[in-house]
Amino acid sequence: MFEQRNTIFPAASHKTVDGCTFTSPVRILPHMGTILVLLLGSQTHEEGTRHFPYLEEAYSMNATVHSITRAIEATKRLGELPAIPTQDWASSVANALVDLAPELAVGVLIAHLNSGDQAITPISTGIAHAGFAQREPSPQVINQALYLQDKLERLCSLGLELPENAADRGLVAPFSLLHPRWATTPIGRIFASQHFVNPILAVVPITQSVPGFVLIIVLASGQESISSQGSEPTGYVLETLSGLLPLIADKANLALEQVSNPKAWLTDREHEILDQLILGYSVRVIASHLGRSAHTVHDHVKNLHKKLGASSRGELIAKALGYRPSPDAHPTEHQQVRLGANPIILTSSPKLSEFKPVHKSPRPTARPLERPPAQAEP
Repeated sequence: MFEQRNTIFPAASHKTVDGCTFTSPVRILPHMGTILVLLLGSQTHEEGTRHFPYLEEAYSMNATVHSITRAIEATKRLGELPAIPTQDWASSVANALVDLAPELAVGVLIAHLNSGDQAITPISTGIAHAGFAQREPSPQVINQALYLQDKLERLCSLGLELPENAADRGLVAPFSLLHPRWATTPIGRIFASQHFVNPILAVVPITQSVPGFVLIIVLASGQESISSQGSEPTGYVLETLSGLLPLIADKANLALEQVSNPKAWLTDREHEILDQLILGYSVRVIASHLGRSAHTVHDHVKNLHKKLGASSRGELIAKALGYRPSPDAHPTEHQQVRLGANPIILTSSPKLSEFKPVHKSPRPTARPLERPPAQAEP
């Protein structure tokens, strides 16, 4: 049987498996406990030779595996997002999504959005670029990331035509469907100037108690298919982001719901001390590790209790790890609505119906059967 590893046999080799001799490149990929074989050429069987003229199908299968792998990795990274408002929270979201496609740049803003004139007040921003995966990113990649970071921090308005209730329900859409001349809008000019083609915008509600407090995500690439049904890998980015929206909303709500004021965010030092508290170190030990006095560390711990609303050390650590009190036994209608569960999805794909929310038809009210009146016996 096949070995449980990624194996490629060159065209010159003849690999015989279960009575079949492969005379062309064969890639054997173990995936989720299953062996995936991509045949690129012809197959010689005991009864003769069978040709495979549709090589595109094999490449498409391989592309699908890569897309699924990227989506799984993004889901894993999103699940590891901090449950507390750290200074690099927006950057962590960007880094979790940047590998959804090659040559991708991701910009994330935590901001207040006015649904009327689309004016925004950025609180925190983060940038991730696929070029940073290289050991030595090129100067062009570094300059592009710095440019995007600077422009997003000073952004005052989106300038796009957002659907009604986009900030409340959530939104995923390419820029081109939000404005016919998207490259002339304030946010569009930022990405068009860097030669990105039709970026994708996602608006993620953070909490229902503060209207307009949202997470704004922009995925941009130089490939047109990022926002349409194109070839792998970018053809699936819009659909994948749509599926990840409820998870992103859950993580943002957990970490940011109570801290719409940027002054309530944890500083880097407070985050460092909290990490050591989670490991079980005492204030004196932490002070020794940091080269600070115990009094200074104690002041930081008091600020942590205040910012996270914790009344005890145990509650502080529980909140840092993402644990929250269980919901009421009888949740209200307001609590029953999951953030980002029913986002507005705009796409030019003919498969749009696949992404519309499914609403169950109400069951008809049962009526008692009417029996005919009993007839009098003669």
